[in-house]
Formats: sequence, C-alpha cells, structure tokens
Amino acid sequence: MRILIGSSIGLAFVIAVVIGAMGQLRTRCEVCLEYRAGRTCETARAADRDLAIMQATTAACAKLSAGVTEGIRCNSTPPISTTCSE
Repeated sequence: MRILIGSSIGLAFVIAVVIGAMGQLRTRCEVCLEYRAGRTCETARAADRDLAIMQATTAACAKLSAGVTEGIRCNSTPPISTTCSE
C-alpha cells in the first residue's frame, strides 16, 4: 500500500512539472533553412519568439552541417522562412 501511495505522489509530481513546463513554452516557430546543398525545416517551442527561432535554427543546422565550424556557419545563415505562433 505504501508503494502505491508513494508511486501515486511521484506520478502526480511528474505530471505537475510537465504541465508547468508546457505553460512556459508559449511560442512555436518553424524555421526553414538552406545550407550548402541541403534544405530542411524544424520546429521548436520556447518562452519567446527569439528563443524558439534560435532553437529551431540550431536543430535544422544539426541536420545540415557536419562539425563545429560548419555548425557555426550554418547558424549564421538567414532562414528561408520563419513562421511563429503563440
């Protein structure tokens, strides 16, 4: 019985943390990026527009570039398109 109560409390805590974190991720942005011969679109959620764009750009560049130097160059590339919503 004690295990069941402890598990229920633990699960309730995890659910509360997840719901609280989701409330912080108000803005959703999709960034489409072209780098070298590749093109991809990635989506990210964050507390504000700038952070969501940065995270989506980083995710896109992770697919399009190889290595640290290329990743830095890719992250400096202006996106083809950016779409955000709250």
